[in-house]
Amino acid sequence: MAGAERAALQRRLELVHEGEQRLRELSGRNEAVLTALDDVAVAVSAIETDRPHASLAADQALQDLRRFVDKASAYSRKE
Repeated sequence: MAGAERAALQRRLELVHEGEQRLRELSGRNEAVLTALDDVAVAVSAIETDRPHASLAADQALQDLRRFVDKASAYSRKE
C-alpha cells in the first residue's frame, strides 16, 4: 500500500472515531435533557390544584414551560 493511500485511510479512520465520539457526547446530553424533562413532569404532577392559590402556581408553571419551548431553538444555535 502506498504511503499516501495509507495516510488517507488512517485519516478516514480518525474521522470515524471523532464522529463516534461526538455522537456519544450528544447522546449523553440528550439523556440529561430527557431526565430533566422527567423531573419537570413529576414536579408538575405534584402541584395540588385544589387549594386556593395552587391553580395560579400551575398556570405560572405552564407559562414558564411554554416560554422555554418558544425559546428552545435559541439553545441549538452555534456561537
